Amino acid sequence: MNCWGANDAGQLGDSTTDDHQTPVRVVAVGGSGNLSTVTAVVAGSRHSCALLSGGQVACWGANFSGQLGVGTTDAHTTPVLVRDISGRGDLNDVRSLHVGADHTCALLTSGQVVCWGANGSGQLGDGTATNRSVPTLVSGPDGRPMAGVRALAAGGFHTCATGSTGNVLCWGSNLFGQLGDGTTVDRVVPTAVLDADGDGTFGGVRTLTAGSFHTCAILVSSRAACWGANFFGQLGDGSARDRTVATPVVPVGGGDGQLRAVRELIAAGNHTCSLLGTGTVACWGGNDNGQLGIDTTEPQQTPALVLTADANPLGGIRAIAAGSHHSCAMPTDGRLTCWGGNDRGQLGDGSRTERSTPGWVATTI
Repeated sequence: MNCWGANDAGQLGDSTTDDHQTPVRVVAVGGSGNLSTVTAVVAGSRHSCALLSGGQVACWGANFSGQLGVGTTDAHTTPVLVRDISGRGDLNDVRSLHVGADHTCALLTSGQVVCWGANGSGQLGDGTATNRSVPTLVSGPDGRPMAGVRALAAGGFHTCATGSTGNVLCWGSNLFGQLGDGTTVDRVVPTAVLDADGDGTFGGVRTLTAGSFHTCAILVSSRAACWGANFFGQLGDGSARDRTVATPVVPVGGGDGQLRAVRELIAAGNHTCSLLGTGTVACWGGNDNGQLGIDTTEPQQTPALVLTADANPLGGIRAIAAGSHHSCAMPTDGRLTCWGGNDRGQLGDGSRTERSTPGWVATTI
């Protein structure tokens, strides 16, 4: 496994705090060899976590709020195993892993959810605003542990989950309506997201993603909807108006209708990107560092296709990812291409030069 970019808190996991402009190997748990058997990796503000093939979780980097889940608030520059809810054993049976700015959540194979780390806005969903240095069970609206969860997403200071019927529940910070419940009131336990009319429960959701202050969903119809902060157009509805209920994303270029054939959706700091059924990528929202990949730094309130250096749509993509001010994509040949902010080397191309169109990540060492 490899990481690159900012490393002031050890979030690259290479046992140093030196930034890296090209990929470096993450050290294994225990400090000997390289971290392997990784099935998924996620990155927060200044910490990173990996889901291992055995269902365990390893985290590294900043830990001032307990976001590494190891029972202390000591930072770690190499991976350490997350503890279980008792704090005495290792967390197991994790299906998927999600991180916010300074909190981390895991969906278990049982359909329950555990979270740990910062909780000042109630983003851990345990009914309190108390930070936790080991995983704690998320409580449902009835006060019992949440169950039957199919998908999970962690935003900057909030968290959302999809239930067994395709409904969505969110909790935590709600300053810009990112919980989608029709209000801007923070919630310490899950609350239901409302549909675009604001008078019914939002449903039919397949998967979720969350940015700093906004949330998006892919529906079973392969359309997309977003809610929350929209000052840069990151909701993709053709406006810059915040939304407190789920709002459909419009097609590429705007106009009537909805964005269709959405295969993957990534909400980042102040922008959003989607992988479409054609293998192309469309992004919208903030673009101050070129993170939309459209060869300008102008924000976009509607989806715009990511362009190559020769002004053709980027195609043949099978996966996408995004950070606060940069975005990345993986073509079918397995290489990586990134664009946007690069002040800490987060594009992995050996420079600190930002790019408004995709450039190749350096070969893994």
